[in-house]
Amino acid sequence: MNQEYVNEVNHWLRDLSPELNLDEGGFCALCIDGVELGLQLTEEGSHCLLHSDLGGVDTNNPTLLRKALGANHFEKNSPGCFVALNEARNILEQHAFLSIAELGHQTFANTLFNFALAVQERQRAFQQNNASETEVLPLTLAQATTPGFINFA
Repeated sequence: MNQEYVNEVNHWLRDLSPELNLDEGGFCALCIDGVELGLQLTEEGSHCLLHSDLGGVDTNNPTLLRKALGANHFEKNSPGCFVALNEARNILEQHAFLSIAELGHQTFANTLFNFALAVQERQRAFQQNNASETEVLPLTLAQATTPGFINFA
């Protein structure tokens, strides 16, 4: 793992909260506005993956799965979040893949808060629409902005 990027991400994490730090495997679990998320550095350490659970899903409901995963289609040409099915756990997850070299201190913080907000929005939409099988909202990090934070999608 690129130690320079590890040190930089650790610095950014500690600025958010002194107890936050990447473990030896390049992972950090954190909670932002009640949203639990994980941050995992890639093996080469140049990118990180943000991920969070959206909720359980009935894998026998192809309509809901198609609509939930189809939300990714709307985001394919823009940087942001994508939804994935974790078949082992029967849950939908939200992910974002980020280049550490393209992040700065404030961009990192804004991206984490925007990601957490996007998770909250998708969780609400998923919970409200799960029974009715209507579309899960397509969101990018650009659409989920926190007041006072800059939009970096």
